[in-house]
This record gives sequence, structure tokens and C-alpha cells, in this order.
Amino acid sequence: MIKIGPGDPDAALPYANLLPLVETLLAHGNALVFDGDTFLLTHDGWCCQLRDPIDFDLVEATFVLPATIGCSRRHDGIVDVLTRSFIRGPGWGGSSFVYPEASSESYAELLLALARLPEPDHYLMSQRYYKYASTEELAAKTGLTRHAVDTRLWQIRRQIRKSLRERK
Repeated sequence: MIKIGPGDPDAALPYANLLPLVETLLAHGNALVFDGDTFLLTHDGWCCQLRDPIDFDLVEATFVLPATIGCSRRHDGIVDVLTRSFIRGPGWGGSSFVYPEASSESYAELLLALARLPEPDHYLMSQRYYKYASTEELAAKTGLTRHAVDTRLWQIRRQIRKSLRERK
């Protein structure tokens, strides 16, 4: 079994930890949808799009994944939540529009700012804006009040806006 580590959002290639998974899937007959780079920056994060469904039996038999990497047979995808890096099969329900080069740098900065958030801020933002959890659901899961969740999300958004403005 090959042990895969958690991704590093500060690395030049934040998706590097997922490359062995992609290489194994490609070696066993899958193919990339896009020629060239394995991962492309999309509005969701770094994405590797495969032509055929992901062989989850192969992944489970070959790799030991950290808790920060989630696999979904139902959604035909693998995601590293630390780096917002995805491996997607054709059954993926989401979209994967590639951002033009001009906007990818600012979007990459936003993704890195989100990935650098401490817990529980990272959890709140990812659940609310990537999983579309309601504030009521988040309150129940975290033990906070609905008002406390709304306030914390507002503070996190304000903090991220401020840090992105300072970088310009």
C-alpha cells in the first residue's frame, strides 16, 4: 500500500500528493480529458478530469489516504480539501469551467487564503460555500448558535477580503 500525505496549499504544485493516484489510474487504462497538464485551475480549485469513471476499488487497494482526502463513488470524485484539488470522473455532478489565465492568479490567491484558514473557520467556510450546508446545519454540527455561525462566516469573509486587498 502506498501512503499518500495531506496536500500542501503553499506548495508550487498543491495537488502533487494526488499525482500518484492519477498516474495509477492512467496506468490502468483511464485517460485525461484535457491534453497537457494533469491538473488545471478551475473555479472549484485544481482539477484533473478523467475520461472514464474512477476505479475506486483500485484506489482503495493501492493507497492509504489521509482524512483530508475524500472519495465519493456516488459523485465519481476524489478531493483533497486542504488544497481544493480534485480528481473527477465523467460522473462528477459539478461543473469544471477552466478560468482564463488572466483571472486564475487572483482566484488562486483566494483558494490559498481559504486553505490557510485555521479550524474551525476552514470547516465553516468549506461546509457553507462548497457543500452548501445551511447555517442551521452548521450550528447543529458545531454546537454554535445560528447567529454565532452567521457572525463567524461574516468575520471570515471580511478577513479574507482584507488580506486579498493588501496583496494588491
